[in-house]
Amino acid sequence: MTTKIVVPAAVLERVLRKPVRYLSKDVSLVATLVEGTPEGAEVLVESIPPPGHLLAIRYFRLRTPPEVAANILVTGADWHETKLLAEDQGEDLDVVYDASDWDADFVVATRVRLYARALVRTTSDRTASLSFCGGLIRI
Repeated sequence: MTTKIVVPAAVLERVLRKPVRYLSKDVSLVATLVEGTPEGAEVLVESIPPPGHLLAIRYFRLRTPPEVAANILVTGADWHETKLLAEDQGEDLDVVYDASDWDADFVVATRVRLYARALVRTTSDRTASLSFCGGLIRI
């Protein structure tokens, strides 16, 4: 089964007949791998909208420290989880991904997760973060 997780805002509002209520500030997820975390160790941190709502995300900002790779996992309305990035974002980067990167106004999700993985045994505490902004759609 194929899941389409990106939908133009006009289509969402027409199909659901409900406007998107915008979030007043960014939502942030933080994953810390403490000093000495072994190579290959993984951390998942998630954000779930209130009951009866979907997240409609305009952009993501993913920050990775040295020694850590990360990715954005999005769960669609059918509960199928998809990695948004084809490959995990490499270490020591700060990148903004816009919904237009996927030819849409919003990335629609029932859950967003930050996935972080230690590339080597960490030499100090390392913190990866994911922030996103957009809105909520009542379903």
